[in-house]
Amino acid sequence: MQTPQLIKKGKVKDISVPYIIIANSDMITAGDGKFTDNMPGKAILNTEIAVNCFRLLNKNNISNHFISRESNSSIKACFADAIPIEVVCRRYAFGSYLAEHPECSDGDIFPTLEVEFFMKDDKLHDPRVVPGNDGMFDVFFVKWRPGMRTGGGVLSGDDIFKSRYGYVLSTEMLFQIQQTARLAFEAFEYGFRENGYVLIDMKFEFGLLEHGAVIVIDGITPDEWRLVRHVPGTGIQGLYRDEQKSKQLFRDMKKARKNGVLTANDWKKLYTVYQECAEVTARF
Repeated sequence: MQTPQLIKKGKVKDISVPYIIIANSDMITAGDGKFTDNMPGKAILNTEIAVNCFRLLNKNNISNHFISRESNSSIKACFADAIPIEVVCRRYAFGSYLAEHPECSDGDIFPTLEVEFFMKDDKLHDPRVVPGNDGMFDVFFVKWRPGMRTGGGVLSGDDIFKSRYGYVLSTEMLFQIQQTARLAFEAFEYGFRENGYVLIDMKFEFGLLEHGAVIVIDGITPDEWRLVRHVPGTGIQGLYRDEQKSKQLFRDMKKARKNGVLTANDWKKLYTVYQECAEVTARF
């Protein structure tokens, strides 16, 4: 077998070819890299969780790049040209959504799943993308606090994404991505609900195969979702505050602690959250 060659070093994972090896790390980040730290054991737990989640997608016949687990902290996957769009599916209104939608309150439920697109660009804080007219896309540059929109613009599909295979981002491609993201979210929502958890929102990333098929790629871990454990008699706001089972807990701790320094108890609690996610996803 040819030795894999590193082609991309990311914030929390590395990617190699000729096939894709996604190697998770113990690094944990938030706020477009503003908050960065190291959590021993995270790489192994995230790999366990990702494997469990890709197996759930396979059970639901949702195309994805997962092939097998390569090691205790990496997976093997087929190569796909990454589309630089993050897709966020929301069942409840929380977080950055409220900055753009002041008419909503914390915990408002969306009976019909809310799906949004964001261009992957940390420097621009992942601007929101909306399909416009004539194959163009409206792009909104937003500071993540209420009322602070910093402007917007219009980009063509090939301004945002031009595949090595000759494809460019199109309204039709986004529609296919949206439909797949809905199916994937509903599969996870059901799996978590059956095990006593409530899925608030979840982020997906997609890639393009040589023949034009769109598939789910990247990792699927607590870094990509907001999840809470259901406690009978407790409203969604209380669960969001007290029962976080995602990287959101790290964000909240960093903001709450003096100089952003987490305590030993903070790290123990955070590790336990990832451990719990590994256990529940193993039951999918």
